[in-house]
Amino acid sequence: MNNGIIKNNTAGIAGGGVATYDQFVGVVGGQKVPYSKVGAPWNNWPNIYRAGFTMNGGSIDGNKVTSNGTNQLGDKGVGAGIYVASANVTLNAGEIINNTANDQGGAVYVASVPYVVHINNALIKNNTATVIGGGAWFCPTGVAEFHSKNGVAFFNNTANGAGDEIATVRGAGESAGATISDYMLGGASAHWTKDGAVTINLPSILGEADPAAARHTTEEVSNIVNNTDMLALESNLRYSSIAAAQNKAQLIISGNTAQRGGGIGSNGTVITGEEGTQDVTVKKVWDTSANPDAVIPETLTVYLKADGYVVDSVELSAANNWEHTFHGLPDNVTLSFTEGT
Repeated sequence: MNNGIIKNNTAGIAGGGVATYDQFVGVVGGQKVPYSKVGAPWNNWPNIYRAGFTMNGGSIDGNKVTSNGTNQLGDKGVGAGIYVASANVTLNAGEIINNTANDQGGAVYVASVPYVVHINNALIKNNTATVIGGGAWFCPTGVAEFHSKNGVAFFNNTANGAGDEIATVRGAGESAGATISDYMLGGASAHWTKDGAVTINLPSILGEADPAAARHTTEEVSNIVNNTDMLALESNLRYSSIAAAQNKAQLIISGNTAQRGGGIGSNGTVITGEEGTQDVTVKKVWDTSANPDAVIPETLTVYLKADGYVVDSVELSAANNWEHTFHGLPDNVTLSFTEGT
């Protein structure tokens, strides 16, 4: 899809706008059969049965999915914009907006292991979950890989229960991991904080909000690499981080609604962009040779810029030897520093 509009359609089970299904995964005994138990090998399946979708432009707008029944994967009410039961789905540009799922994945839903969606250069903003995971929700088998280079930026999403931006549900014998970069598209700084908590009320494994957990805390969470805990996260983009992300964005995922995963819902894998490999160190050296009586301040704030946008800061002092390293930024932005006054 390079242009055009898919608008105001309704599906009774999955994929209000677009649905892809390669028929590799089925349901036996009421449960999805993972690829390791299927008789046919997975390694070459996507090359033979190429059910897929590539979005390079256009609009998927105002589509709905209800819960009138279940499909061969046991899904219902999921993926109002795009339903992914394939490893050949890539979303690069355009807009996926104002779609409504009765259950999970307002804009995008990944049905199962081993299915994967690749999302690049996207803003995931202003989406709503009535339960958990306003921006994205992952079930116990759902793998999250949110990278900083050509990845996504989460902001201004809302969940009524927990995890305005991201909620991951874990347990039930599964150990899927979440890797969530401290930096986002365009070098935007996420500064993730805990936003409520997620719990499982068996036999359902979809996850609920823990009513006893505090919302919108200031407790930061960083260095999230293959994390297998339940997460409920909110982003706190600093300075001009939103503008930095908007400068790189080509895909907009916005205004979508679901119970879980207003933007994205996943039982499979979501990969955004590539790992950020750019580390940069700032060190302040005080030269008082021309004025030996000069007073060195106790602290100095230094601002990090990505392509000219202020995205982060650090307070330097004797305690950190007037030095700090920022890790994991995308290598396709130009970094610079400016001192506070």
